[in-house]
Amino acid sequence: ETAAQPVGVISYAMWEDMFDRGERASLLDLAVHPVGRFLRAYLLQGGVLDGRFGFVTSALGGYTAFLKYAHLWALEHARRTDQRR
Repeated sequence: ETAAQPVGVISYAMWEDMFDRGERASLLDLAVHPVGRFLRAYLLQGGVLDGRFGFVTSALGGYTAFLKYAHLWALEHARRTDQRR
């Protein structure tokens, strides 16, 4: 990966690598991990002390965790559908 590659290409390669290593995502992962990531950043890592900035960065961390597991879940289900054909 280089700086010239689009972020989507790099991200997709990361999800492919996670999937190939056997990592999977369930609907529970989609619900729990983003909330846990937000709470860890906001409460345990002191985001609450930074006011709005801390809230926004913690929320973005939770959103990023959601995207990670959502794309991994979608990749798994796309491959499952392809295997059925």
